[in-house]
Amino acid sequence: MNINKNEVLRYLGYKNQPIDENLNELIDSCIDEIKEISDPRYICNIFDVKVFENEVQLSNTNLTLRGRDITNHLRNSKKCAVLASTLGVKVDNRIGYLERVDMTRALILDACATEAIESICNEVEDGIREPARKEGLDINYRYSPGYGDLPIDVQPHILNVLNAEKK
Repeated sequence: MNINKNEVLRYLGYKNQPIDENLNELIDSCIDEIKEISDPRYICNIFDVKVFENEVQLSNTNLTLRGRDITNHLRNSKKCAVLASTLGVKVDNRIGYLERVDMTRALILDACATEAIESICNEVEDGIREPARKEGLDINYRYSPGYGDLPIDVQPHILNVLNAEKK
């Protein structure tokens, strides 16, 4: 798992201001901690899609993605890769604990976790790109529940369709 420190700094709102040595060491320590406690996993399936006016149906599932933004995003799509990923419960538990005892470290650890999960998703996306091209397809950018008008409460339905809890 790659954690790009420049991306961590971007998530923290860094704008090229000086960083003192203590903060720099804390960021490095948090990057190391995320690598140590993470148990990265993902699942991805590709579904044929039917795009309607304000909804996208994933073929052979009961999942419908509703909203004009996701419809516009997938308007010209024949297929949709659906991905779920996690760094594992230890990361969430550690951040939760730190939010009570060391908010600075919690914030930095959260930024490191964000970059770590993005890195994993980028790797999965890279793995999808070449097979898609072989089928004469291209891939769009990732789109997640909570973006635009795609409700975040669709997440459990996505996990169910992917059978993520068991796999």
